[in-house]
Amino acid sequence: MPAPRPAVLPNPRQILVRLLLVWGVGLVVFGYGLAVVYGKSVWLLNEELWRWIYRMYVAVLPLGIVGVFLLPWLWYRPIHRLVQEWARGRVVTRAQCAKAYERALLLPWQVALSAFATTFFEYLLGAAVVSWQTSQPLVEAVKALPAIPLIGGVKGMFCCFGTARVLEPVVSRC
Repeated sequence: MPAPRPAVLPNPRQILVRLLLVWGVGLVVFGYGLAVVYGKSVWLLNEELWRWIYRMYVAVLPLGIVGVFLLPWLWYRPIHRLVQEWARGRVVTRAQCAKAYERALLLPWQVALSAFATTFFEYLLGAAVVSWQTSQPLVEAVKALPAIPLIGGVKGMFCCFGTARVLEPVVSRC
């Protein structure tokens, strides 16, 4: 029986592109894609309310980009450097490999918490903007609160499992 082949490590660019794709899908589908679903299911909105719904999403867009793209990318950079070292054929020490392994195991959890926290703050900021500008009763803003754990949890889980799947070759290599 032939010996098992070692795991083939994708090149660093492929891993980064896959991570950005996972985070982008999580942000768009579970963040801003909901504006379209919400808009199609709520037929009582007038033109002014529609404008404020889109303004709300524009107001929270930078927060989503920071929480779902920028922070995870910063956390991934040390792992990316090690993968680049491997790709160049340089010898990686056992300590470096262990550190990358620990970071690769921790990264999905960090991404999930960041995505959830981002959703939490986006909903609070968005509800505040809409309530303030449309003179909406406070009870309407409170009705949106159950969506925070639902949407934040789904976005966090998608980003967590997607990140773990993309980093699987790195973890198996270590």
